[in-house]
Amino acid sequence: MIERNVKNESIFLKQDSEYNSLAENVIIDYFDKILISYIDPTSENNKGCGFCLLERFINTRKDRSFVKNPNLNDNYKMDSPFENLAYLLIENLKRDKKLVDKYKRRKYYVIDKNNYSISSGYFNPIPGCEVCGCLPDDSRELILQMGKEMIENIYSKNKIPYRATDKKNIFDKLEKLVLNKDVGIVTTLMDSLDGPFPTSVAILPVENGKDESGVGRTDDIADSRAVALFEAIERYAGFMPRGKNTKIIDSYNNLKNNFDDEVIDIKKIILHEDSLSNDSEYKNDFFRFNYKLEHHWVYGYDLSRKRPILLPETLAYYGMRLKDKSYVKESFVYEISNGCAVGSSLIESSYYGLMEVIERDAFLTSWYMNRKIKKIILDEDFMSSNHIVKKEIVKFCEFYKEFYIDIYDITSDTKVPVILVTVTRKNVNKTKLNFMCAAAADVDIFIAIEKALHEVSSIFLGFEEKFEKDYNEIIEKGENLTKVVDMLDHSLIYGYYKNLDKIVFEKQVFEKYYISDLVSDYKKSLNNAYEEILDNLRKIKKDVIVVDQTTEEMKKIGLFCTKTFALGLLPMTFDSKNVRISDERVKDIEYHDNKKLRLRYIPHPFP
Repeated sequence: MIERNVKNESIFLKQDSEYNSLAENVIIDYFDKILISYIDPTSENNKGCGFCLLERFINTRKDRSFVKNPNLNDNYKMDSPFENLAYLLIENLKRDKKLVDKYKRRKYYVIDKNNYSISSGYFNPIPGCEVCGCLPDDSRELILQMGKEMIENIYSKNKIPYRATDKKNIFDKLEKLVLNKDVGIVTTLMDSLDGPFPTSVAILPVENGKDESGVGRTDDIADSRAVALFEAIERYAGFMPRGKNTKIIDSYNNLKNNFDDEVIDIKKIILHEDSLSNDSEYKNDFFRFNYKLEHHWVYGYDLSRKRPILLPETLAYYGMRLKDKSYVKESFVYEISNGCAVGSSLIESSYYGLMEVIERDAFLTSWYMNRKIKKIILDEDFMSSNHIVKKEIVKFCEFYKEFYIDIYDITSDTKVPVILVTVTRKNVNKTKLNFMCAAAADVDIFIAIEKALHEVSSIFLGFEEKFEKDYNEIIEKGENLTKVVDMLDHSLIYGYYKNLDKIVFEKQVFEKYYISDLVSDYKKSLNNAYEEILDNLRKIKKDVIVVDQTTEEMKKIGLFCTKTFALGLLPMTFDSKNVRISDERVKDIEYHDNKKLRLRYIPHPFP
């Protein structure tokens, strides 16, 4: 018989037991599964404890929001016939030369009680685990180092490519690192070939009991899978800090008094209480910023002014109030993953995050402000050419034969090309989805067109079924727009035939041009493009701030995640009462368009 139940040698887990410290043998007997792992006390690689394994396991369960987190208990005795088997597997782990793999993941076994099967795998330690974690503290020194690196890269004479690492190579590493149905950060990766372009979806279970999706929409299934997984891990990084410990807790007033230049001007993010929409039925009474309340603060880097900057943690990470109820009082603004992106370097991830910020501001200023936009005509010269985007357009149009396809150039004063593609049913149907749109930004306008086509295509297919399923609820919200609450509501209510008259992009067109007249102004390097964009934003007095969200896991494979802000540009929001429109941004666009704008605050149709 194997010796067991020696104090601190083994930990056993069951429901409703007491917490205990790190131990060598880990046996988790939980519902229909038994999870087993081992920590070698003589090894320096002691990250990945029983608490980590348990949390990873519970977080993949569909019922995780209803399951009370069990704790550790030395005195728990396992039922036969699994007891001896568990210890045999422990002994096997002790002899395993690959107990910890090259990604610092710990090996575990799973016994399925239902079919008596045994499987094995590796789990990632929990960043910041109270038992075995050791994340670095967020600090001014760290952000100065990051800022210096980014500034050097942006203004470097060396040409930095838009994607410095082969997508397939980094996808393979990321898939191995995070995808696992039992203990993975991402549990599922699914493909759909129903539309004109392949779509992939990666499921990220988050701590609040819900699932977030990373979606890849390209013209290639392998690329779609990669993009889906990248987007899922981006959500994981943006939900809460998983690479640094937040250390600064203070009020805005105190920080401003002591570190004025290195604290964000909170008004520049467009607070809800300052939004012009407060004069309408879409007033927000929930979010308010308390200047005297203690907040958690994280460091970002202001690329425009080349200095560190402190931001509220609830602004930099969108899931904080779901992580810990104590953060609810600190929540002062509706924030999502707007501006978050991953890349093989800080500059790369930040660049693509900035593209998203610019895209969404261009869309929102078009929708709320009735500003001037241009229409792109698909002329015969282009449609008879061999241009790669032409082939994408043909494929798209052939699939959506029952719809009008319109392409608009909604580029604003940022000067980065932004494309809006709309799909409208030719013969309006009272019970079907009649409208959908999507936007994309890129320094190459043809790439922006291609991205917008891919985006709207897969979204339409997914929303069409939901529209018919939830038709009565959509009608109710469509006829009373103040009831629009969820992200999906925004798109679905404009698929309702009675709301088509609210889609006025065509009336905003002041100029039309042929797509064959477009010239690809594709910069030769990412850093040259970034420098030019920063310069353009500086001219319209918009500071660019970057927060490093890179997680402990991402660092292992050379992947980075950042959240990028362009202070003063309109942020994407969902829920009819979360609109954030500033008087300053209205004046920007009025100056750019040389006309007085007529505002409206009804919910936007952004998907």
